[in-house]
Amino acid sequence: PVPLPHQRGAPRSPSNHPPGDTNGPPPPPLGLSSPQQFASALSHLQRSSGKAVRDIAADAGVSASYVSRVISGERLPSWSVARRITVACDGDPTALRTLWCAARGVAPSAKVASEDAVGALHAALRGLYLSAGRPDPYLLHTQCEGSLTEEQITHVFDGQYLPDWPVLGRLVLALDGRPDALHPLWNAAHPTPAAPSAPTRASYLALPASAFG
Repeated sequence: PVPLPHQRGAPRSPSNHPPGDTNGPPPPPLGLSSPQQFASALSHLQRSSGKAVRDIAADAGVSASYVSRVISGERLPSWSVARRITVACDGDPTALRTLWCAARGVAPSAKVASEDAVGALHAALRGLYLSAGRPDPYLLHTQCEGSLTEEQITHVFDGQYLPDWPVLGRLVLALDGRPDALHPLWNAAHPTPAAPSAPTRASYLALPASAFG
C-alpha cells in the first residue's frame, strides 16, 4: 500500500469561466486529486451499499482498519485489493479501474478494439460520476453550459450515448476529472477519422458556449 498526501486541489471555478490563456501554463487541477477521486468513489460505494466497514473488510479479505484508510484516502491499495473492496461494496470494478490507474499514475491503454474502448470509456465516466457523488444531471447540464441535455448526460452514464470529444471534455471537467486521462480511450473508440490531440485545460475553459451548438 502507498501512503497518500492529504492535499486538496484548487477550489472549483464558476461555470462561466473567463477565457484561458492557451499560450501560458495550464491552470492547476480543480477539485480532488486523482488518489482522492478514487477514494471518494469507494467511499460513496461503501455508503450506498449500506454495509458496515467490518463486513466489507471480511468479504474483501482485509482488515477493517485498512478498508477505513482506503476509503478515507490514506492508503492506495493494489488493484487486486481495490477490486475486492469494490465487489464487496456491490460496485462495478470496471467503473473504478480508470480512477485507480489515474491514482497510480498509469495511463489507460489505448491499444484496444473500438467496441472495447467505448465500454471502457463509459465505465470510466461512471467512475467519475460516482466519485463526484452522483450529481444531478441538471447540475451537470448547467456546468456544461447547455452543451448536453439532461437526457444525454443520463445516457452517457448508462452507456447509450457518447458525444464529440470537446463536449465530452466539458462533462469530464464538470465531474472534476482530467480530460487527458480519458482522451486515449476516446481516440481508441474513434479510430477513423483520427481524433484531435488532447487540448489543455486552459483551452477547454476558453471555449465559448456557442462552440457547442
